[in-house]
Amino acid sequence: MAFLIRNTREKIVPTILSMKDRIRFKIADVEFTLKPLSTLEQSQISSHKKMEAGVEIEDVLMSAFAYVKYAVKDISGVKMHNKEDYKLEFEGDYLTDDCVSEIFTLNLGVDFFHAVQALRFNQVDQKMTYLGTTKPLEGVELEVISPGDQKK
Repeated sequence: MAFLIRNTREKIVPTILSMKDRIRFKIADVEFTLKPLSTLEQSQISSHKKMEAGVEIEDVLMSAFAYVKYAVKDISGVKMHNKEDYKLEFEGDYLTDDCVSEIFTLNLGVDFFHAVQALRFNQVDQKMTYLGTTKPLEGVELEVISPGDQKK
């Protein structure tokens, strides 16, 4: 006796982001405009390692720091102590280290670090979840903005 097993799941079509696309990422009333990372930038981020109990592991803090440095292109919803809008500072194409450090003082919580783990691999086509689980990140919004829809 033979059985025919059919896969009834919907066909998944691979999607990619253009390096010209932008990602609107909102968390805790702070909105970031991000750029997709190139393979070289992803490699730089993944190179941050540390030794713990004789085992080399990823340095999550430094990886997140590098991701913010390479990906963030705009920010809104943040004020300076004098009530003026916070302005990003760049060295060439990337944020300054001081600027990245200032962003980290926003204390966006553990959800921010979990979101960065998916975003650093340009994964924006699925519901954001806590790393290694199916539990969704609450209060995180993503939207891909095509080059023609970006404000100049």
